[in-house]
Amino acid sequence: MKINEKLISYFESSSSPVDKQGYLSKKGEIKTSYQRRWFVLKGNLLFYKDRPADRDVVGVIVLEGCTVQLCESEEHFAFSLVWSEPGLRTYKFAAEDQTSQESWIKALLSASHSYLAVLVTDMEKKYRENGDLTKFLITISSNFIQDKKVTDRLSHNHMDDQSAVHH
Repeated sequence: MKINEKLISYFESSSSPVDKQGYLSKKGEIKTSYQRRWFVLKGNLLFYKDRPADRDVVGVIVLEGCTVQLCESEEHFAFSLVWSEPGLRTYKFAAEDQTSQESWIKALLSASHSYLAVLVTDMEKKYRENGDLTKFLITISSNFIQDKKVTDRLSHNHMDDQSAVHH
């Protein structure tokens, strides 16, 4: 899927909350050695670049539908992102230590929309039990509107890119 690079860079650097950030080593697809990269996790998007201060994003991984697995590797504290759909790349990473590895795995496991949907359902149940459903709906609506604006812009730009390819 082709995604508008300017919009991705904007979203990565925007004030939207960062779920986790830090260095990981990522195994290249062509150059199969591990390269140290700075990663930023926002929602179910994992951005990476060479250094934290760099403006340009080297890449982005959409985490929806992936599983996180520990893996055997020449690198210590290695793990991978794997998709069940055929033809999708498996990404391999190595953390600096076990604490960092465990922290990244936990954050990545919590990054999918399906996981967040379960959290929203649980939160709604708690608000209902406390009789404060209005506050819940306002909170969810404002977060949804903000996220939808970004998603719509990504989708719109993706459709523009696709139509340009087909014409």
